[in-house]
Amino acid sequence: MPEPIRIICFVTTLDQGGTERNLVQYCRSIDRSRFLPEVWYLHETETTLRPLLEEVGIRTVCLGAPKSFSPLFLLKTARRLKHSGADLIHLFLPTVGYYAVASRFLYRSKIPMLYSCGGVQLLLPLQGAMMKYGLGRYCFPVVGNSEVVLDFWRDMNVDEQHLRLIYNGHDLARFSVQVDRQGQRKQLGLDPEVPVIITVGRLVESKRHVDLLDACAELDRSGFPCQLLIVGDGPCRDALEQKTEQLGLQPYVQFLGTREDIVPLMRASDLFAFPSESEGLPNAVIEAALCKLPIVAANIKPVREVIEDGRSGTTVPVHDAGTLAKAIKTVLSDRSGSQQMAEIAFREAAHKFDLQRTIGQLEAVYHEALIGKRETVAPGGAPS
Repeated sequence: MPEPIRIICFVTTLDQGGTERNLVQYCRSIDRSRFLPEVWYLHETETTLRPLLEEVGIRTVCLGAPKSFSPLFLLKTARRLKHSGADLIHLFLPTVGYYAVASRFLYRSKIPMLYSCGGVQLLLPLQGAMMKYGLGRYCFPVVGNSEVVLDFWRDMNVDEQHLRLIYNGHDLARFSVQVDRQGQRKQLGLDPEVPVIITVGRLVESKRHVDLLDACAELDRSGFPCQLLIVGDGPCRDALEQKTEQLGLQPYVQFLGTREDIVPLMRASDLFAFPSESEGLPNAVIEAALCKLPIVAANIKPVREVIEDGRSGTTVPVHDAGTLAKAIKTVLSDRSGSQQMAEIAFREAAHKFDLQRTIGQLEAVYHEALIGKRETVAPGGAPS
């Protein structure tokens, strides 16, 4: 029997972000009789997903990057990648792209590389040039988790033949567990007579939690109060808590921080709200659909890849708290109609974002990267 293909999955940290969770899920689910993943990462963090990898025997390597950029560390890491003995390098997040590009450009590494991209924002120095002329040139294929992400690469004039679409996969078994809805609501101290809205996401400005708080305040003033569960953490938490106090919403809003029990929390809720203005592919919206939870979300293209307005969910303009409030009230007032839409969203998400489907597509692009046959996998990620 041939030796399994050794893959270095390279990421910035193993903190509890969406990219990191997807990486851990892929590593735990892939056929390890054929693929042997190990995870390299730059920085250790206070919260880490490392135990989830180590408990199933997946090797992790923290490179101990300095806090500020170090040319010497860049060169050492680039050289280490070249001499790693890996069969394939799978890159996640642009931060690690600099090291991989340096390994190929400076040290002439011949290890095949592919890049998984889940975002459309340029946040680092020279990131656009590095992605276009580095990752776009040296990585084959470049995998996007949504059409929006692929459009981002197309706008950089990256060869269409280099691009593949593989949606984030979700383990459907997570969403089939029984949840004591009333017990969960009681544990959270929720009023059984007041509807519960939940939102999940990092507390950053682009997620537009401020609009959701304004919408809840408007609903309260109109005599339609709602309870709000805010799941996630981030730099805007203090400002959002202050705004909650200013709006007089303290009795109705709970900041729950980072949580592992997303499914029970969603099952305890009546509606999922997602006013974010910028996404790659919104995992939280997919999870809400898989929980059969009615959805009101911003009308942005990544959201429209998960739900269709008026058919499987409700979309509203970004930065429009008034319309968001009206949509929430409409959905919560029509429980029968909104639940029918939620059922449609569930069926479509269960097909489109099934982890086993994603793993099959990922294994296909691994083979494609190794043999370099660009015609073997169609742009959707599945064998042609």
